Amino acid sequence: MAVRQISNLLDLLEHFGRTKRPASLSDIVEQLGWPRSSAHHLLSTLLERGYLYEIKPRRGFYPTQALRELAEDISSADPLPPEVHGLLHDIMVLTGETAMCAVSMDTFAVIIDAEQSLQDIRFVARIGTRVPIHATPSGRALLSQYKEADRARLLRKVSFVPYQQDTLLSADDVERDIASSLQRGFFESRSGFTQDVAAVAVPMTLGGRKLSISVGGPAYRFSLRMAEVGAIMKSSVDRFLGEFAGQD
Repeated sequence: MAVRQISNLLDLLEHFGRTKRPASLSDIVEQLGWPRSSAHHLLSTLLERGYLYEIKPRRGFYPTQALRELAEDISSADPLPPEVHGLLHDIMVLTGETAMCAVSMDTFAVIIDAEQSLQDIRFVARIGTRVPIHATPSGRALLSQYKEADRARLLRKVSFVPYQQDTLLSADDVERDIASSLQRGFFESRSGFTQDVAAVAVPMTLGGRKLSISVGGPAYRFSLRMAEVGAIMKSSVDRFLGEFAGQD
């Protein structure tokens, strides 16, 4: 269950990220729909901790460099090697579609890095997005790396909700898909979770860490290229793992 204060903090930071301009107390109350007292307490705390400053009296607040420095400090210790982003960039260039890296978090797959497509009409991957682990190719590519007994225990916790017409609705369906996808060499979905979005994914184990590399795009354009994209991705990941191992 979400903690309200933390959700409010993240909503505020995302608001600054979207608008890229200062916001007054009244702006925040109006645009985020908060009680004035809640907005005042949050702003006061961030001001006191040095993460916000007031541009001028009654001209609004904006994040300080301390917030960026904190994010950079956290990112610098990210166990995901920076070369993985280079892999995503290469795949995006080769396929023309958005490339993503995901990890598992209980019954979800979480996007931890992405390289957005440069096409005008594209699937936009937002870092931090969680999707049901059984309902997307990226999630099933992660599940494929679990031992069978561990995967069975995880799938017993899944809520098999029919998000779209093609959503898998049982643990047996997931197991059959994993078996056929491993034989094919990649995982795929045509609007299995997000309407009108097609995706392809391959599993990747790096330093003992379970990852999935996926590509997503508009179904009208991408669904006819899935075999081609799957081959490109498998080749790219295999080459990357070989080169990465050679660095040790």
